[in-house]
Amino acid sequence: MISEVLESVIRYARNKMLSEVSEMDDKTEAIACKGLIPVYEQNHSYSVGDVRLHPKTGNPKECILAYDGSIQPDWTIDTATLWKPWHSRKPEYALPWETPTGAHDIYKSGEYMIWTDGNIYKCVQDTNFSPVEYAQAWEVYNAQ
Repeated sequence: MISEVLESVIRYARNKMLSEVSEMDDKTEAIACKGLIPVYEQNHSYSVGDVRLHPKTGNPKECILAYDGSIQPDWTIDTATLWKPWHSRKPEYALPWETPTGAHDIYKSGEYMIWTDGNIYKCVQDTNFSPVEYAQAWEVYNAQ
C-alpha cells in the first residue's frame, strides 16, 4: 500500500511540475527536480513537449517533433532535430554545453552552462555560439 501511495505522489508531482514548466521559458526549477523526470526509452512513442532524461548524461531534453521510436529505431534522444536540451538560469543547476542546432535551443541571456574547461559560464547575449567562437556573449561565473 505504501508503495502505491508513494508512486501516486511521485506521478502527481511529476505531472504537476512538467505541466507548469511547459509554459515557462525558464526550465531551472524542473532541472532542480530532474529526479522526477523519466529516463528516455527507445521503444516508445513521444509527443511534442514530452520530457525525458538522457540515459547516459541524466540531463533533461524536450521532444520537439513527435515520433515512435519502435518504428523509427534510428531516431533517438541524441537526434538534435527531435530533442532540445534545457538550460538553467541558476549557476548551481548549470548543465554541460550542448551545441545549439537552431533558434529553438540557443542560449538566452541569463542562462548558465558548464563549458569544456569545467568553468560555469553565464550567457550575456542570446547566442548559438560557444565562448570560444563568440566570447563577448559569455562571462565566466565566479561564485562569491
